[in-house]
Amino acid sequence: MDEIVEKLRADYDAVAYEAWEHFHAHPDRIAAAAAVRGLVPPPVDRCRVLEVACGIGGNLLPMAEQMPGSRFVGIDLSPRQIESGSAIVRELGLTNIELRCQDLMDFPEDAGDFDYIIAHGFYSWVPKPVRQKLMNVCQRHLAKNGLAFISYNTLPGWRTKGVIRDMMLYNARGVTNPAERVKCGREIVQFVAEHVVGTNYYRDLLREFEPSVVNGDDSYVLHEHLAAVNEPLYVRDFVSDAKAYGLALVGDANAKDEYWERIPAALRERILKMSGDVAEREQYVDFLMNRAFRRSVLCRTEAGGDATDAAVNQIRKLHVAGKPVEKPAGVNAAGQAIFQFGTEPEVVQLSDPRPIAAMRYLYRAWPSAVPFSELAAVAFAHSPAGQTDPEKNAVALSHVIETCRVLGVVELWSRPTDFIAPAAGQYPRATRVARWQAAHQPSITSLRHLRIKTDDLLRRIVPLLDGTRDRDAIGAEMAQHPDQTIDSILGGLASASLLLGE
Repeated sequence: MDEIVEKLRADYDAVAYEAWEHFHAHPDRIAAAAAVRGLVPPPVDRCRVLEVACGIGGNLLPMAEQMPGSRFVGIDLSPRQIESGSAIVRELGLTNIELRCQDLMDFPEDAGDFDYIIAHGFYSWVPKPVRQKLMNVCQRHLAKNGLAFISYNTLPGWRTKGVIRDMMLYNARGVTNPAERVKCGREIVQFVAEHVVGTNYYRDLLREFEPSVVNGDDSYVLHEHLAAVNEPLYVRDFVSDAKAYGLALVGDANAKDEYWERIPAALRERILKMSGDVAEREQYVDFLMNRAFRRSVLCRTEAGGDATDAAVNQIRKLHVAGKPVEKPAGVNAAGQAIFQFGTEPEVVQLSDPRPIAAMRYLYRAWPSAVPFSELAAVAFAHSPAGQTDPEKNAVALSHVIETCRVLGVVELWSRPTDFIAPAAGQYPRATRVARWQAAHQPSITSLRHLRIKTDDLLRRIVPLLDGTRDRDAIGAEMAQHPDQTIDSILGGLASASLLLGE
């Protein structure tokens, strides 16, 4: 195993995997995923977070600035990545984050408890003893109500990707230089995709994956397809591994990946008859969906587990945000107008004026998240005659919001989003991290923890948003930008969740 670990270290030192934010690997998303299942997650704005395989700390840096009351620790095997990340931490003056060059196998017993443990892009890419050590760290260091986020490649879906990996490894056999290995891997995929014979599934598979391999970053190709280790696993086995360390599956951090909620009721009944527990249920779902990747949230066994039947009740304790695109969708049998919300193919159609009013209210409130109680009051104000029971109204709305959640039409937050400015103030301000990224990176991280690709406009204006310039001063410096007023530019930044609240 030592030889494999050294190879992993050498690859990451040679070609850094400089990933920044991962939307679902954020305590806000993890907490919301747990809250809808009846768990009480640790407060996000005053928590302790550990990230394993943190790279340069790109996922943690935006969190550290946005949540000054929380503490962040990132560990990584690569000295090069930790040195780069630590330099950024010092440059930005962040004091609540520490990046350590550390082998997980040497994780100290006296490290204390963490409310959130994050391991994104790690579990499938390390030897089995290291996977077991991660579970052990979660068992020993996860706080009482703490939550762990672990992503991994899954079977059966990743088995088809394994065909691509196998041919790349074969063509790069004997090549030690990482850049040359990437070149060899790309060449074979491109060659086979161009010359494969016939119109079969194999040809379609190759042509589907060719763009991501040929056009993907060197770091992605090296560390995903040419990694020393890449072991996909069945979700049933992942849950079994977690159970051995006193951990239970909560669900998926990405609501859109909760396919169970989207399966017809009759099919769910059949799967339940075939399943002995939640792990088996999820395994049958993965078979149906040919799932290749999961973002699982775990908790201590005694803290709870799966409680999806409570989702519509728990939603009423949370905040809801969304900018659902609306368009007419005809009329129903009763002559009521139907409106569609969302983006194809993930849409919900509504004819009841109450949830329609709620969806429109969310759109106007964007980028702010709205307390469910406020949203329910809006819906209740549009109740038809004779339907004036506020409790029934709230229950009905919670079902609509749950449907919208699993479709990705709305998102849930465990806390208010007053740190996101709903509109540009007189002295608009972006985070230090975003200002640094605009000057050094091809993308910046929004306050929603989403990646926004930079262009000339963003590279020019975001570094100016340090809170010392008023709108007139910013407008004067941006005067050479044609066809856009400073009001429209700043309005766009606010809508993109790039401006800090007062």
